[in-house]
Amino acid sequence: MAPMNRYLTDGDAPAFPLKFDKLVELSKELINTKFGCTKTELLAEDFQFRFPIVELDKTRFVEAFASFKLDDAFPDMTTDFYGWRMDPYIPGRIWFDTQGKGTHTGKFGGPFAYVKPTQKGVVLPPQALSFTFNEAGQLTYFTGGYVIDRRLGNTGGLGGVFGIMHAIGKTLPFPEARPFSLSYRYRFFTLLDKVGRGIGCIFNSKIKPLLVGASKKST
Repeated sequence: MAPMNRYLTDGDAPAFPLKFDKLVELSKELINTKFGCTKTELLAEDFQFRFPIVELDKTRFVEAFASFKLDDAFPDMTTDFYGWRMDPYIPGRIWFDTQGKGTHTGKFGGPFAYVKPTQKGVVLPPQALSFTFNEAGQLTYFTGGYVIDRRLGNTGGLGGVFGIMHAIGKTLPFPEARPFSLSYRYRFFTLLDKVGRGIGCIFNSKIKPLLVGASKKST
C-alpha cells in the first residue's frame, strides 16, 4: 500500500449526539464559569484534568483552580479563544487555542497568596486545549497548557500557571516549571556535528583539490 495523505475536516469527526455548534456553546459556558468551578454540574463525576505536568480529578481540580484567584491577581487579563475544531478520532472532543495578556496588579490566592503584586505584564504564548464531553453534555476530560510556539510571549515558553509565575519573576523551584533549555549532551553532539562539517568543508575546499592535483601529476 502506497503512503497516503489525508486532509480531514470537522465533517470527518466520529458520530456523536452533540454536534459542533452545541459543543462550542458548552465550551463557552465552561470557560465563562471558570471551567466549571462555579457551576460544577457541568463537570462529570469522572472528570479528569490533564495538563503536561498536573493531573487532577474533579474535586481536586475545583479546589485548586478556584483557590488560585487568577482574576484577582490579573484584573485586566484579556484571554482570547479561537480555532474551534472537532477531533477527527475521538467522539465528543473539541480542540481550540488560546492566548492572553494581563498585568499582575492584584493578589493570588491558595498556594501563591504570599506573592505580592509585581506590576509586571504577562503575555502568554498560544496554547492548545481540548474538551471531551459525554453524551449528556458534561465535561469528562480537559487537556491544555500545550504551548504551540514557545518563542512567543514572555513566559519562557511555559504554559499555564508555570508560565505566569515565570513571567512575573516568581519561577517555581523545580525543573518542570522552568523554561526549556538544551541539554549538555545535545549541545555536545551538535558541536561534534559542526566540527565534522567544518572538517569536511576544509577537506573539500583545500585538501581534496591538492590530492586530485597530485594524482593527475603522478599519472
